[in-house]
Amino acid sequence: MNAENYVASIFLDFGLFFSLEVETDSIQPLLPEGVDLEPSENGKAGLMFNLVHFMEGGDVAQMEACWEIDAGARVELDNKMFPIGPEALSASFLLNVASTSIGYNEECERRSYPMHPRLDLKVVEDEAGFNISDGEGMIARVEHAARDTVFAPYRQAGQDVMVDPLGIVRVNYEIAAEGTQLSLEEVRLILSLEHPFFTRLSLIGAEPKIRKVIFIKPEQRHSVAFFKGDYE
Repeated sequence: MNAENYVASIFLDFGLFFSLEVETDSIQPLLPEGVDLEPSENGKAGLMFNLVHFMEGGDVAQMEACWEIDAGARVELDNKMFPIGPEALSASFLLNVASTSIGYNEECERRSYPMHPRLDLKVVEDEAGFNISDGEGMIARVEHAARDTVFAPYRQAGQDVMVDPLGIVRVNYEIAAEGTQLSLEEVRLILSLEHPFFTRLSLIGAEPKIRKVIFIKPEQRHSVAFFKGDYE
């Protein structure tokens, strides 16, 4: 990467990115002042839930192989602090992140990502999909039937939004991968909204609805590059 604001890249070999929809009232109270939900035509709030497997290694950043889940709210985009580097097309306010790697958790906390306090996340694969759990019980069940999927080049330029003691932090990223959009008949997502991972999100009874699912080609290396904003 030649961009002056380039930070690092990490690599993934599996990803399921869910775009969900919930009632605005369940998400709005979680947002800090200065961060607003992305307007939608039907008055709903956009919620994302991702299951990703990162590979060992990286560029600048070095990490161990691990699974990660994260949840966030779609919010208004702000690219003013990114005069160079890829321009994000969407933004998500991160609400909770969990990983099977203690080192990854510590690095994310250092960079202001909101990490789930438990460090015993487990992702177990079976013939139909994945069970995601920790010592508190099941967090989610993901099933997908995309076995003979045709993949194509996929790029996503997005923005992670967090809060640290000094205020709002925005980090742009760019995913370069092979992927495809799954039909809703090919995938199933069960979220245990009573689990502590979701409790602080106030989603009990919210019944999130899947609107879009992106599937990243398994067993192949894809990259996620991160870019810092100009806060001076």
